[in-house]
Amino acid sequence: MDKLVLYRLTSGPANAPPNYAYPAFGFIAETWLWLALIGVGIVVGRWVDSWFTPVPSHAPLQPPTDPATDIKQGAGTVALSVAIAWILLSYLVGTDAYPIDKGQVYFGIASAFLIAGLISHWLFQMKTFVWMLVVVAIVATGAYVYSGPGGEILEAARKTGAHVPLEPLARPLPIEYAALGAIGVLLERDMMVLLAAMFGIQPSEVNKP
Repeated sequence: MDKLVLYRLTSGPANAPPNYAYPAFGFIAETWLWLALIGVGIVVGRWVDSWFTPVPSHAPLQPPTDPATDIKQGAGTVALSVAIAWILLSYLVGTDAYPIDKGQVYFGIASAFLIAGLISHWLFQMKTFVWMLVVVAIVATGAYVYSGPGGEILEAARKTGAHVPLEPLARPLPIEYAALGAIGVLLERDMMVLLAAMFGIQPSEVNKP
């Protein structure tokens, strides 16, 4: 991201708008697009997997779910996960006072969404990954909008040729937010089973109504 901002500062047209060097809404759109592709891939993968997974004839019938309840559980999952992921990212991806390594950013993003998913899964009865992918998109949107450099700073840097220090939350690329956030979301279910086994909890007891 540092190289991208520096390149757009030095190679942009003279009459470029102040936010040309850091197009926050372009990054947001790209993040949502990557997450949409990941969501489609999950759906297609499960569909293909169903071709090779036999369904037993004596499988118990699942009771119908209430759409209103699903929406409430999803809203609670999103609200809680966004708050937890934002707080964790603020600490895990580093601070302005210390250098930030690429591996630290990768670990911080994946771990933040993994832990947020674990806590939300423990409190809410959600069985789909879609809500957590929305969480990744919302956190990335907030990071680019509120942590990105302002237009005045970019304009001054373009005129003077100065380097623009980016805040930690604004440094990951859209593909990094989407890919690493999705990795943390997808690892959450396996990690939940592992933790339940470590503490002697049956999987059916994790999300009791």
